[in-house]
Amino acid sequence: MYLSDVDIKRALAAGDILIEDFDESRLQPASYDILLGNKFIITRPELNQIIDPVKQIFPKTQELEVADGQEFVLHPGVSVLGITHDFVGTNGKFLISISGKSSLARSMQKFLKTRGKAR
Repeated sequence: MYLSDVDIKRALAAGDILIEDFDESRLQPASYDILLGNKFIITRPELNQIIDPVKQIFPKTQELEVADGQEFVLHPGVSVLGITHDFVGTNGKFLISISGKSSLARSMQKFLKTRGKAR
């Protein structure tokens, strides 16, 4: 079940979910638009011939920080783990799902957070 904008406001007021730096202008009819942070971990495909977690062979990665206002380009074949600018959490009553939008959603790449905890 997804929460409506009214339900999101109600859950915020009850303390069931937490969105630090909540901005009502980013509240949508059935979602809330969070902001992407500026720190990323990217895979280095040119350094990863084999990845096998069972054998403890993990992908080679690089940490990247993008200055405010600077662009970040996601290239084909590169996996990216990013952070959110906003803190989003729950007391355990709800499951939080974070998904990419626009061109990311159309290319079926999704960012998912299965559960956050309120501070």
